[in-house]
Amino acid sequence: MNERASTPIPVTLITGYLGAGKTSWLNARIRQGIPYGALILVNDFGTINLDADLIEYRSDRMLRLSNGCICCSLGESLAMELTRIARWPERPSALYIETSGVAEPARIIDLITVARHFELQATICLIDAASINRTLADPGVGELAAGQIRAADELSINRHARLDDGERRVVFNQLRRLNPSMSARLTHQLASTATTDDNAPPGSESASVTHAWLTPAANSRWDRFSIRLPDGIERHRLEAVLNEYADVLARAKGILCDVSGRRQLFQWSGGQANWHPTAAAGQCGTLIGIGFEGERFRTLAASLEALSR
Repeated sequence: MNERASTPIPVTLITGYLGAGKTSWLNARIRQGIPYGALILVNDFGTINLDADLIEYRSDRMLRLSNGCICCSLGESLAMELTRIARWPERPSALYIETSGVAEPARIIDLITVARHFELQATICLIDAASINRTLADPGVGELAAGQIRAADELSINRHARLDDGERRVVFNQLRRLNPSMSARLTHQLASTATTDDNAPPGSESASVTHAWLTPAANSRWDRFSIRLPDGIERHRLEAVLNEYADVLARAKGILCDVSGRRQLFQWSGGQANWHPTAAAGQCGTLIGIGFEGERFRTLAASLEALSR
């Protein structure tokens, strides 16, 4: 047996709640340089794996899991993928797993820990500082967010420059309380926030800005949609529908063509919509979304369907 085949494959697990910035973090890491021969495994919440299309890694070493959350319905799929990867004649030098925004990292961590030929090196939790306190206070998902922060061995915090000093201290105190082992690092980050550039558009944060995430509890019920929208969609009409149902919609995204005919990466989270021109590959005109199951979510999907007519 050669040395590489007997050496465990190092795994980096990238987690974060919907819209926390996981794909941006991974893209920044790729630009800095990841090990030659590394494999990227991407799991999105939709039947269309949009995140994989947005990752700047042009290699055949990217796998997509698009049928749901790898910690739940795709748990067996992930286990089978790990077994298959370990048997490759040319095994990857490293494995990066970007989870769905509604995955539960603790379960994935357990799976990787017991998997032969793999060694978990880091679990990166991305946190949107501008919304994390609101998320933690949410009775529907607050405990989920807390659990994600506790499970992390590295917290990466973004969008904190949008907060004033008092708001930042509240955020960092919450993180210290939930994950005391992060205290020294958080103290250093808090002291350096004034010099951090946070003026980039959402989703394009620098990797030097540390980012978190959260996940649904076992009794949470999520629902999702995938809807084809026509070319030339009017921004204000789409945003008006999403904002009307902001109480049940957690995240929506897609590559859409606006009235000017340009391809736009559209992202909606936390009641905010963002449009950015994109040259990313992938099907244009499909909007995917996730939120809380129920009549209002079904009505939201029906209202979006009406936009396509």
